[in-house]
Amino acid sequence: MKVTALIPDDLMREVRQISKGENTTQAIIIALSEWISVRKLRTLTQSIKKDPLKFCPGFSASKVRESNRRK
Repeated sequence: MKVTALIPDDLMREVRQISKGENTTQAIIIALSEWISVRKLRTLTQSIKKDPLKFCPGFSASKVRESNRRK
């Protein structure tokens, strides 16, 4: 998709520098992809805070490890 955007020069310089993209387009793609990942993690974290994970009675990490080793 072709997009025209007014982005401050100093912000674009920083995005290019941090992302290590070969050009402006690649730098923006890297930055947006990473931003999306961070937002998804934040949403997941908030969801887990609201409704923490619950383990079944008798759950044991050592039992799970043993089961995985047998496979």
